[in-house]
Formats: sequence, C-alpha cells, structure tokens
Amino acid sequence: MQKGLFTIISFAAVVTMVIAMAARADAGDESWKESWPVNTVWYQIFPERFNDGDKSNEPEFLETYNKKGELDRCVLSGWDDEKPDWKSKYGGDLKGIDDKIDWLAGLGVSGVWLNPIFKATSNHKYNTADYGMVDPAFGDRAALAKLVSDLHSKNIRIILDGVFNHTGYEFWAFQDIVDKGEKSTYRNWYFVKDYPVVKLWEQNAKRRPNYECWWGVGSLPKLNVDDENARGYIIDVSKGWMRLGIDGWRLDVPEEIKSETFWREWSSAMRESNPDCYLTGEIWGEAKNWIGDAGIFDATMNYHGFRVPVMKYFTGRKIKVSEFDRMLAERRALYPHSTNCLLQNLLSSHDTARILSVIKNGDSEDGDKERKDYDKGPAGPEDIAKYRVILMFQMTYVGAPMIYYGDEIGMTGGKDPDCRRPMIWDEGRQNLELLEYIKKLISARNSNREFRTGEFRTLLTDDRNDVYAYERKEGSDESVVILNYSPSERKVALKDIRGGYLDLMTGMPDEFGKKGLNRTIPPYSGLILKKIANKTEE
Repeated sequence: MQKGLFTIISFAAVVTMVIAMAARADAGDESWKESWPVNTVWYQIFPERFNDGDKSNEPEFLETYNKKGELDRCVLSGWDDEKPDWKSKYGGDLKGIDDKIDWLAGLGVSGVWLNPIFKATSNHKYNTADYGMVDPAFGDRAALAKLVSDLHSKNIRIILDGVFNHTGYEFWAFQDIVDKGEKSTYRNWYFVKDYPVVKLWEQNAKRRPNYECWWGVGSLPKLNVDDENARGYIIDVSKGWMRLGIDGWRLDVPEEIKSETFWREWSSAMRESNPDCYLTGEIWGEAKNWIGDAGIFDATMNYHGFRVPVMKYFTGRKIKVSEFDRMLAERRALYPHSTNCLLQNLLSSHDTARILSVIKNGDSEDGDKERKDYDKGPAGPEDIAKYRVILMFQMTYVGAPMIYYGDEIGMTGGKDPDCRRPMIWDEGRQNLELLEYIKKLISARNSNREFRTGEFRTLLTDDRNDVYAYERKEGSDESVVILNYSPSERKVALKDIRGGYLDLMTGMPDEFGKKGLNRTIPPYSGLILKKIANKTEE
C-alpha cells in the first residue's frame, strides 16, 4: 500500500452497520422521518442577552436583597459590556427576538429554544416567581403570542424552558408559607423542615435554609410535585402555554424530580394538548429511562452522545479517532435510530464555555471550576479552522444540531456567566466568513434528507493522520463526509466510493472511477460529497 493512502475500514464500521440494521428494524413505522423535530436545526436563545427591542420595559431590580428584605435596584449594563457578572442585566426581551426573526430565517434554523421567560428576579429566570406570567422585563403574554405567530410564519418552531424542580423564593405559593407558616394552604407544596421559614436575607453560612432547595441555594426552594395540588397546578399552567401555540418544552434538571408519576402525567398532558409537541430534557448522562422505549420525553440535550465525544476527540485531544468513532457507536446503540435523530446535538450552551473558547483552551470535559489562566479572548485562525471541521461534523452527524446564539459569528466566552455575553450585532465585529460557512452547512443539511434521517456507516478511522470518513444514507440519497482534523494535508483513498458526486460546499461535480476516491484534503478541513450518478467504471 502506498504511504499516505488509507483504505482500511475499521472494526467499528462493522459494529456501526450492525447497529444500523437493528435500528432500522426497531423503527417500524417510518412516519417519524417526516416529523418536524427530526428535520430541525435548533437555535438556543438566552432572552436577556439576545436583543433589546423594547426600551420601555427595562429591568428595574436585581435578584439580591438588602438587609431590609428589599430587592436592590438594577443598573442596566451597556450592550457592549462583554464582562457580565452574576447580577448583570442588559435588557434583552421578546420584542428583541421578534425583531431578529429574519436573522434566524436567514441562518436556516427551524427551531428556537428560549431559556426561561416567566416572571423572576434574576437575569436567567430559573428562579420562577410566577409560571403564569411572562416576566415584565421581557414583555407580556401578547408579546409572546406575537413572537410565536411570527416565528411560525417563517416555519420556525419554538419551545420554552420548563423549570419544575424548584421555584424562586419569590414564588407566590412559597411566599404564602413564609407569611403564614404551618397555616399556609401551600405548606405541602415544599419540603419545609420547621417554622418559621428563615428569610432569604437572613441566611448565611451559620444559618442555613430550613427547607429543601436546589443544591442548597436558598433562593431556589424545591417543589414537592408528589403533592396532588402542586402537580395539578404545574400541569394546568403548562397546558395554558401550550394553548398559546408553543411547540414544546425543554425541561430543566428533570432527574432531580424523583416522581415518575409527575413526569408521566405532565408529558401525557402536553401531548394531549398538542400531539405534535416536542419534549426534551436536560439530561447530561445516559437517558434510557427517559427517552426511546421509556417514552417520557422525546429527546435530550445530547451532552452524553455528542458533546462529550466531541470534547474528548476534537477539543481535548484525549482519544484517537478510532476511539471517538467507537464511543459514538456505543452511545447511538442505547436508543432506536428514530430517537437518535431527535437528540439535540449541542456544542455550547448557557451552562458551558463557548465552543471556540473550549477549542482555544483544549477543554476535554466540563469541570465545575474554571482555570485561573483560562483564555477568554478572541479566537485565532487555527481555532476557527478547527471549529469549521467540528461544525461540519455537527451538521452531518445523526441528531438535530443546535447552535447557541452568537456561536455562528465567532463569539467566545468562558463558563457562566461569561458564556452569557450579549449578542454582537455590529457586523464589523462579527466573523462574517464563519457565518456564511455555517449558513452553507445548514443549507446542505436542510436540503439533503440523509443527514436528517439516514443511517450512519463508518468508512475510515485513521488514527495516525486524524482522518475520519463516514457515509449517511437514506434510500437512494447518500453522502460521504471526510474530515481531516490535523494541521497537515492528508491523502485519503476510499476504494468503494465510485461514480458521480457533488461537493455540497463548492457545488463542483466529481467523478470517481474503479480505483475509487483518491483525494488530498487540506489541513483542518473536510468534504461533503453527495452521490449523484453511477457512470461506467473506467
């Protein structure tokens, strides 16, 4: 074999083919391939940081209290201030999102997930004060209804963030307990150990909350959804938002709610409200008890099956490409193919450092703490080149890709709160070349069904040269993806790739004869080749 030419198909390819055959048999009814979630490219928006469209509803207070039990006044951060802290508020709102729908449509995304929008004192809104009310700093119910309608007019779906494990300290039912103690009608909605409730501003290291709360944070008292009235309230208010026209929910920390009764009743009620709805959970690990045959949710944010392998191979360089391929195959094998195609494949989120910073710092996993020397600065040319390869993988792999706002223009950021910088709208500060590249990738995915529902087959794992090749096939539609994740050009040979192909990124046709594909791939780059014809072999 000529040095630099690689035709060996890895053992993992055989494993992948077996898994694919089993998945196809398990799928049975293939109507799922036409469902909207499978055919969606997601976009995550942190509403407070996306765009300020209404100057009349700027936030007034912070979530912190003074010694008198009063909320501290808010000093609005300037939109160009790129150093948010835990208390920062910038004024992003629902009208701001509505004003940028053409941006979303132009990008090619077809689904939007909003971080919590319900009334709360924080910038992140995970401390709900009222599930039935849009936060006034974001707008109102009418503003949300307009946003839903305007998104739908552009064929973009919308899901909301459901935070039902805990409420905020300010939630009306918890405040009733604070005021009335054991006499409160809602005392069984929470896990209060004794009375009176220790007020939030009186809590400190020596005087801890006397009620259960999320990770010991006194501002987030834990709900008791085993209580029939509490459970009924959450289900009813969720159904109310479904009637407004939203398309589903992303569920915050669902594993921390131990009541399977709640989740089955809640998910059943959502599907009764809208049989076409999409339910996805924030589950960082294996989720066999939640999705697939379990049927509680449709999907998860795919940290386990997508982002973790990406960090191990692409950004952290902790495993070889053959190990990467094997990890992917093992994690796909956990669920039916139809379920894998629903999973949200993310590279960044509001809970992680942004992908370009992950690349820049060589992160291999998400730690609780950030290194003191963590580089949060702009991405360099090699960081961008690596990101382009990762994006090509994301947009052609099994599952529904999800973009975190700002990643498409090259924003960087460390861990929370730095990953929640305000969106950059100044074109002079956007990476427009990267933006156009992502648009082209999304268009390729949207236009070729094999990337959305097709089976996955490994063609090549070359550990020595960091070359990875695979095929996506749906019926008569098939494409080959070749990734070179090395700083040097690589020669790649795939003898089984014959006939006519179209390069989906350049639009140029190509023809491979009886010797198959034989190409030199530039450093940190890739090819997406769509099969278009079978001509007579040379």
